[in-house]
Amino acid sequence: MPKIYKFPFMGKKSLHIGPCFTEPEFRGKGLYPYLLTYIMNDIPTASAFYIICSETNTASRRGIQKAGFTFLGIGYKTKLHVYKIDRFAKK
Repeated sequence: MPKIYKFPFMGKKSLHIGPCFTEPEFRGKGLYPYLLTYIMNDIPTASAFYIICSETNTASRRGIQKAGFTFLGIGYKTKLHVYKIDRFAKK
């Protein structure tokens, strides 16, 4: 998904990936990080990729890290349903 008003932290050529879901019978096989890597390699014109993930979803966080993403910060939704990032938040 390209930049929209809900994600003001994204650049013009940035893309947001998600939401993502893996069927239970296919979990633990490395499909999620493989797919994320495939998407990033398939769209070389994007300047950056973003994924929003719950802090408690350890399986998704692990797959996201395996795909090469780095932690940016803790996000929150404002009253206007715009997402903001606290870039100084700890992992």
